[in-house]
Amino acid sequence: MDNVSVSSGSSSADGDELSAVLNRRQKINEALEDGKPVPPQFNRRPSTKNVYLEFKEFSRKQINEYEATFKK
Repeated sequence: MDNVSVSSGSSSADGDELSAVLNRRQKINEALEDGKPVPPQFNRRPSTKNVYLEFKEFSRKQINEYEATFKK
């Protein structure tokens, strides 16, 4: 096989996130092989945020206009 290097332009944070997921998966597999219980880990959805607080650069009127446009 030829050694081919492909650069996807992903950042270190992407690699760290993938590494964390794969490490957790490995720990789960090892625990299951040993017959140990594995507690579930759920990714909590972020709570509903106030749009007006999230986008301080827009006025309430502008946000309402944008919401009306996107709901069409």
